[in-house]
Amino acid sequence: MNPVRVSIIIVSWNARDLLKKCLPSVVDTDFDGFEIILADNASSDGSSDWVRENLPSVRIVRHPENWGFARGNNVAVEHARGELIVLLNNDVEVPPGWLSPIVARFDAAQIGRV
Repeated sequence: MNPVRVSIIIVSWNARDLLKKCLPSVVDTDFDGFEIILADNASSDGSSDWVRENLPSVRIVRHPENWGFARGNNVAVEHARGELIVLLNNDVEVPPGWLSPIVARFDAAQIGRV
């Protein structure tokens, strides 16, 4: 297994139907070395259960209440292992091969390097 280079964070609240489209598109990337973190803002629609059953590679950070988008992301970032962080909305469906060009651009520009 490759080390985690990119942490992809998706905040969600009661959006199981959106996650059923979003997460499979994110998982199906050609880039090696990424993790997906779902920041679940206390969903009551079974979102976390569906993800756990269908996409076990997705790490779930379950918040005790709806902390909103900004706080949900901030807390999830604390769990991230990647050098780069990508924040995605839960209503996004990404095309195949979407992540490699983003990382290549960061590498070329040395963005985010200390």
